[in-house]
Amino acid sequence: MLPRVNQGGVDVQSFLPTMPKSGELAAGAEWPDETTVLVRMHGALDFYSVREAKRLLLDLLERRPRRVVIDVSDAFVDSSGIGLLIHVAQRVRMERGDFRLACDERLAELLRVHRLDELIPIAETADNALERVPVRVLPTAKPAPGGTRDGDGRLRRVA
Repeated sequence: MLPRVNQGGVDVQSFLPTMPKSGELAAGAEWPDETTVLVRMHGALDFYSVREAKRLLLDLLERRPRRVVIDVSDAFVDSSGIGLLIHVAQRVRMERGDFRLACDERLAELLRVHRLDELIPIAETADNALERVPVRVLPTAKPAPGGTRDGDGRLRRVA
């Protein structure tokens, strides 16, 4: 509900979004299944709260989820918060997991302008992000070219 201000006997509804106080962040993690973690953040993911958020996210990554969805659609995110999201996305990708970010249109557009949507897949809602995150089947490793194989298919050492 938007706040109403009485100006000269007329109720005027404010359409300017109010920013949360700097450093105030509430975050909660849910596990919709054993391989997926959904983190919802409310408040401000900014310079003052990013250290606490980083600790929470890295602790969750220690449990090795295959899918990570972070919902910041109800949070203000500054450049420090974006840096943390990039770090977590890279870490998840490095561990061969899937990462999705649910955010408002303003943050999504900012990420698109800077082409960060190529690194951080974006969804409109957490539910959309959960639906669109398939668990990737990892390809089997192929041997490096140039090796010789014996009759059993094992690589032979060449002197």
